[in-house]
Amino acid sequence: MNVIVVTHHVYLPPHSRNAIARRVGNAFARLDQGINQLKVHLKDVNGPRGGNGKVCTVRADLVGGGCVVVTEYATTARRALRCCMERARAAVAEELRRQRPRRTPVARYIPELHDIRGAHHDHRQS
Repeated sequence: MNVIVVTHHVYLPPHSRNAIARRVGNAFARLDQGINQLKVHLKDVNGPRGGNGKVCTVRADLVGGGCVVVTEYATTARRALRCCMERARAAVAEELRRQRPRRTPVARYIPELHDIRGAHHDHRQS
């Protein structure tokens, strides 16, 4: 699974960008076989003048086709990322569950319906 972190008017030093990529990768580790790529966008909604108001968008491109996109607004980038990751993980898990092929019911042996001894016994009495 490839994780890409993109920022817009949010300064992140390289080590923070790598830490976010690791954290996101760890959060989605259980689902990684169903995900081709995760893209995390962090944006300051106030633009270059700063202030409270960050938005995080997580886009998961799935192996079986399609994608899941979740957006979260918060006062800090950290809170937006945390909330967005939680919602995205749940949404991806649900989508992957939906995409899984359904199991066909297994035929079971029911003795009352297929009792060979009983059938032979009935024929002998006639």
